[in-house]
Amino acid sequence: MSLAPVGQRLVAALAALLLFADAVVRPPYEAGLSTFGQPPAGKVLLVLAGLLVAGLLGRAPDRESLARRLTLLLLAALPFGGRAVPASPGATLLLAGLTLLVARPFLRASPGARLTALVLLLCAPAVATTVYPQGSVAWLLQLLPHATLPLLLPSLFAGARARRPAALLAGVTALLCLESLLDYVSLADGLALPFQTVLATRLRPLGLHPNLAVPQIVVAFVLALALTWDGRRRQRALMGTCAVVLLVALGAVGSRTGSLTAAAGAAVLVLGRLPLRAARFVRPAAAIAVAAALLVPMTGLTDDTITTRSDSMVSKAVSFRSAMWELGRDAFAAAPWHGNGPGTLFMQGVVARTGRYDGLAKDDHPHNVALATGETLGLPGLLALAALAAFGLRRRTGGHLVVDGCTAALCAMWIANGIDMGGATGTILPALAFVLIGLSDAASSARADRTLRPAAGLVIGTLAGLLVPWGATQVVVDRALLEASSALDEGWTAVSEGSASAGPADEATAGVPDASLAGDALVTAARARSAALDALALAAPLAPLDPLVPRLRARAHALPPADQAAREADLAEALARHPFSAALQHDLAAVMLLRDPDDRSADAHLDEALRLDPFGPDAARVQTDRAVVLAHRGERDAAFEAFVSALVIDAGSVRRAAFDPVGETLTLGLGTPDGGRVTFPLAKVLADLRRRRDDLERLDAPSAVRLGMREVDVLQALGLWERADTIVAERFTDPRYLGKRLAESAERQGDPDEALRRMLEIGHQGNTWLMVDTLRLRAHASVLDEPAFDALSRQIDATLGDALFETRNLVETLAARKHFAERTLDAARAARLADALAYAAR
Repeated sequence: MSLAPVGQRLVAALAALLLFADAVVRPPYEAGLSTFGQPPAGKVLLVLAGLLVAGLLGRAPDRESLARRLTLLLLAALPFGGRAVPASPGATLLLAGLTLLVARPFLRASPGARLTALVLLLCAPAVATTVYPQGSVAWLLQLLPHATLPLLLPSLFAGARARRPAALLAGVTALLCLESLLDYVSLADGLALPFQTVLATRLRPLGLHPNLAVPQIVVAFVLALALTWDGRRRQRALMGTCAVVLLVALGAVGSRTGSLTAAAGAAVLVLGRLPLRAARFVRPAAAIAVAAALLVPMTGLTDDTITTRSDSMVSKAVSFRSAMWELGRDAFAAAPWHGNGPGTLFMQGVVARTGRYDGLAKDDHPHNVALATGETLGLPGLLALAALAAFGLRRRTGGHLVVDGCTAALCAMWIANGIDMGGATGTILPALAFVLIGLSDAASSARADRTLRPAAGLVIGTLAGLLVPWGATQVVVDRALLEASSALDEGWTAVSEGSASAGPADEATAGVPDASLAGDALVTAARARSAALDALALAAPLAPLDPLVPRLRARAHALPPADQAAREADLAEALARHPFSAALQHDLAAVMLLRDPDDRSADAHLDEALRLDPFGPDAARVQTDRAVVLAHRGERDAAFEAFVSALVIDAGSVRRAAFDPVGETLTLGLGTPDGGRVTFPLAKVLADLRRRRDDLERLDAPSAVRLGMREVDVLQALGLWERADTIVAERFTDPRYLGKRLAESAERQGDPDEALRRMLEIGHQGNTWLMVDTLRLRAHASVLDEPAFDALSRQIDATLGDALFETRNLVETLAARKHFAERTLDAARAARLADALAYAAR
């Protein structure tokens, strides 16, 4: 069956445009979060890749060949979070629908396709009942393209043809890993770091967090290993090379889970193919291991064995894995029959026990795919997960090479997702399972039947007809939101720079007076507001459930001159779409109180923000805002309780109060001429902190130790250094911790020599933070000890784990080296390190 040449070219151009052009103009990822950006050479490679893809699609001799090539392109685009062919989820959804339309005459039902339909039906209750509908939209955007592969692969790549997509999956992963590793070498050069520092760092191949990268690298490694077992010499050499690259990438990740699961997958593959009688026990043993990895965290039996606690404040070697699992069990228990719905993982703060006194956010997943599925999709979702696992591990016949590789890869993937990751990139159900099931079905199928029943054809046509416009709509929305966000970033940067004389711009309250801004800043802010609102006007009717649209609109209305009424309405609309957002609850309350501090309806939003996330990073600001407003209203006791609660989470909150060093009092209030104020003795605040610490010590001694430091932190924030040092010396007997705190105090008081003496007394003990602190102090000490500085610098280079993602460590190390080079009159090295600091800032 032929396809008109014009149609071929149109399909090729559309696919290439959607999957590559957007990546060329898209801003780079933020450094330290996923990767370190896109160099110009990378954009050139993307353009060339797009032209190559368009050429391959345009030269397809017939419709079936075009369908195969589109399926391979879809396969390459999906499993890596958009890293292989960088594109938005909407673009991949559109590509999936387009591929189904082209392949429709050749499609036939397969076991994997029927399983996919069952899984999606079982997930329907959670999708229908979630309080966050946009979460379901985002989840389906990510999952549906993967879900088409169990239909496409067996129909187009049956039997021996399955080696081609399997090799593509392994090869693309290896190529991306190799690119990442080479990019890290250039990154080390840009940051003036020796190569040994790169080797000592947990890298992030594919631009993913290690917990996300491990399952995908391990799957590709096992497939590459399987494809080296048989085949032509050139293919075996190529796949062997890919396997080596993937092993190197896995080692660079530095994940024990990765090493364990790679070994498990290789063992299942190799032992299962050996001509031994015991080989028949390999698959049952692997199934038992998978079941244990998935189900044991749901029981809580291992919590005591994997959790360790430490009282040390120098090295917090504490595993909170069991706490994450407990959060997942609590969230699952809150809605076991239908789950809490996709996108509502952050509601753990509502149903789970409260967090630690560290000001840390709740974990957004429970580090176990079964718990993540249970809390999100409920028991029906768990049944779907069980069906996926059981179906993938069942015994098949035919196509043994790829089938055995997929089975071993599924074992490794399930174990990894049971231990380390509660889900997959952008999804809850692990999307790689659909890819591997489709590959395995394809390899074990040799049927040549191409008859498509009318009912099945109607379903497939309807599905494709829905996916194409939905995907196109999401592409437009994604682009509009990106334009709006970029414009607002530009506007707020201009406002912050233009308001330097009046203090930094505050987006939370939009408290920058227009008169304090330079004319250029006002012009830039107005232009940014107009551009953002135009883009959001395009996105709004296409994304009626997305809370990001009104939230960005509120951010635009906060630009000077702020439109507080419109901003308040926008935040209320965003909150209606995402009621479990503590940040939205707080933002809305802040705007309402800015309009009228006596508006008591705002109190409900502050209370809800704390209920949703009582100890998260924003909780201290919520408590402080509430304390200030209560003080304005003259509610002294309530204001005191809220203020101390803020100090428990973040001692820096004390700076929101006016401190009188003579009477040692703290005054809270709005600071306006007609605003009320309340004053507390500092001694009363410190006494209440001590009381809370004593109450907590009976329940959780390590947390009590950390809470005990709030008193010291408050005194230091107020500049009462001697009193803080006295409390540290009286309360803490651990010489390491005592020395560290006294060193910090001496440094903040401007005495680096005393601080260095304290640090040298305790040593760095191999601790990264202590080594960096010592290096900084050596750079500022009055006596320049060049051999000692160089020796410590070399030790940091050799042992600085996660250096490229610990911004504080990296910047402070570079700054210390630059300062030391300047003091030793090494102008060339100082200039090189100045360039490295500028590179880090980018």
